[in-house]
Amino acid sequence: MDLSLVICFFSLALMLIFAIKTFNFDQPTEEHFLSHKDISFVNLALSLTATETSTITFVGITSLGFYGQNSFLLLYFGVALARLSLSHYILSDIYNNYNTLFDYLRSNNNLTVQSIHSCINILIKIIIVGAKLYAGSLLFSNLLNYPLLYSIAGIVFLTSLYSLFGNLKTIAITDSLQCLFMFLPLLFLLNELGAFSLEEVNKTYSVLSHAKRLHLFESSFINNIAIILGGFFYGSFLFFDQDSIQRIKAAKNIKEAKISIYLSIAISSLLAFFFLSLGQFVWAQEPLRAQLQNAHSDYLFTQIVNLKSTHILKGLMLAGVLASTMSTLDSAISSIGLNFYNDIKQKKLQNKFLTSFIILVLISLFSYICSYYDGIVYFVLNAGSYFAAGFLTLITFRLLSHKSKIYNYKLDVVLVSHTICLLSVIVYSDFYHQKWYSNYVSSYFTTLLFVYLYLRIRIKWLAD
Repeated sequence: MDLSLVICFFSLALMLIFAIKTFNFDQPTEEHFLSHKDISFVNLALSLTATETSTITFVGITSLGFYGQNSFLLLYFGVALARLSLSHYILSDIYNNYNTLFDYLRSNNNLTVQSIHSCINILIKIIIVGAKLYAGSLLFSNLLNYPLLYSIAGIVFLTSLYSLFGNLKTIAITDSLQCLFMFLPLLFLLNELGAFSLEEVNKTYSVLSHAKRLHLFESSFINNIAIILGGFFYGSFLFFDQDSIQRIKAAKNIKEAKISIYLSIAISSLLAFFFLSLGQFVWAQEPLRAQLQNAHSDYLFTQIVNLKSTHILKGLMLAGVLASTMSTLDSAISSIGLNFYNDIKQKKLQNKFLTSFIILVLISLFSYICSYYDGIVYFVLNAGSYFAAGFLTLITFRLLSHKSKIYNYKLDVVLVSHTICLLSVIVYSDFYHQKWYSNYVSSYFTTLLFVYLYLRIRIKWLAD
C-alpha cells in the first residue's frame, strides 16, 4: 500500500479511537447536543477553528498568497473585532439563557415562527455544507485519483461513525485532533519550501520586496475599510452561528467560553497567515512559479502538493483535507440536530439518530448534485453570505429591542428579511460580481433598510 495512504489511515484511526472513548449510548438527547458543560476551553477553541476551516480555506487563501493579495488578512482583523465585541457584551446572556440563535431571536412565545425560521436556516446550512463537502471530496479525489462519488461516500461514512453515536464532546475532541492534522502538513510543506531556514527566508523576503508583494493594505482606503467591515459582519455571523453557540454553551463557565473564543481567533488568524505565506513562498521560487503561473486558482493548492510532496507529506496533506472536511460535516450534523430538537419540536424528529441520518443523506445528496454544475460551489457560498445578512438584520433589531419597540419576531418580518436577501443574491450576483466579504456589507445594509421601512409601514398601517 502507498505510504501516503498508510499515514492518512493512521491519522483517521487515531481520530476514531479518541472518539470511541467518549461514546455514551444512554445519554439524553439534550446532553447529546449540548454536553454537560464539561469541555475544556482548549478543546472548544480548537473545535471552533476546525469547524470554521474547510477545504476552501486550504485552496482559497493559498491562491490569494500566490497572487499577492495580502490584504485578505485585514478580514481577520474585522472578524476578531466582531467576536471580541460580541463576547464582551452578549456572550453571558447567551450562555445563561439560550440554546440556539432562534431562542435568542424570539422576543415572545411564538414557537411557530421559531420553527419556520429554524427550517429556513437548516435548508441554507444543508446546501452550504453540501457544497463544502463537495469541495473537500473533490480535492481528496484529485490527490488520490479516486472517483468523486467514492470520496463523498467515504467521508460521509467515516464522519457518521462517531457523529451518530458520540456527543458534542466527541466532536470537540475529534475536531481538536483534526485541527492538529490541518497544521502539521502545512508546516511540513512550508519546511519543504525553506520557510524555517533563515537564509531561505531572507532570500524570499528580498524577492517579494523587490516585486512589491509585501504590502498589507490596498491602495484604496475604501477597499481597506470594505475588507475590515466585511470581516466584521462575517465574524458577527460566525459568533451567532449555531456551531459557535453550541460550543459556548458547552464551556465549563463564562470565563472559559470567552477564552475559547479569544484563542480560536488567534489560531484561525495564524492558520490563515501560514496559508497566505505558503502561496507567497511558492511564488518567490522561480521554477515553481513558472510551473504554476497558468494554473487555475481552484487547482493551485493540489498542484503545489503534487510538485513538492514526499509520501509522508502527501499522507499528512490527505489527513488534513480529510480532517477539515469531516470537522465541517460533523459540526453541521450536531448543530442542525439541535435545531430540530430545540426549535422544531416535532416528536418524530426528536430521535437523534433519525435526524442525524436525514441530515447526512440530504447533505450527501446536494454534494453529489454539485458535481454536475460548474461554479455552483462559488455561487452557493456567495448566496450563503447574502442570507447571513438576513439573520444579522434580525439580530440587530433584537439587540436594539430594549431601546425600541419596533422589533417583533413575527413570521412576516422573517419572510421579508430573507426575501430581500434572495433578491440581493439575484441583483448583486448578476450585476456587480463583488467579492464574497463585500456581500455581507451590501446585503446587510440593504436588508436592514428594507426591513426597517417595512416595520415602520406596518406600525403605521396597524395604527390606522
